[in-house]
Amino acid sequence: VNLKDWCKNSFEVVSQLRINTKSSFQRYDVILLLNGLPLVQIELKTLQVSPRKAMQQIVDYKNDPGNGYTNSLLCFMQLFIVSNRSNTWYFANNASEHFRFDADERFLPLYQWAAPDNKKITHLDDFAEAFLAKCTLAEMISRYTVLIQSERKLMMMRPYQIYAVQAIVDCIQQNRGNGYIW
Repeated sequence: VNLKDWCKNSFEVVSQLRINTKSSFQRYDVILLLNGLPLVQIELKTLQVSPRKAMQQIVDYKNDPGNGYTNSLLCFMQLFIVSNRSNTWYFANNASEHFRFDADERFLPLYQWAAPDNKKITHLDDFAEAFLAKCTLAEMISRYTVLIQSERKLMMMRPYQIYAVQAIVDCIQQNRGNGYIW
């Protein structure tokens, strides 16, 4: 991944990818590849269907013994996005002990994107423009995905955390000191 110039990475989109095994059949709505690796999966539902159904679908796919996440290039998946056009959420991929969805509909950590003024950006078109722009997406995956080594767990930073980090870096680069108050 080109970390100096995010826009110089290569991006591809695959839609309706099907993976069939002896025991299962799965269809992934949209897969985004960064430099040939499938790193982002987007599951889309109709407006009448809760994005939680897409979350459950991802969990079911991951729990399926013949799933593509363990026996194909989908093992490189870093980020999931679910949407029903009006509500869009994102969350990191993890090992099964950190990847749970229960009857109380708790699925943590799960986030909605927000603008710097903390206004939520939930409509899929607005989310795609702000979050999925190729330069932004490469930066999100490379710079704002955090590995918690002690738990062997991936987490995506919340929007306010990303803006705070950007402000701190900007403060240092402009030689205004080495701190930032949020």
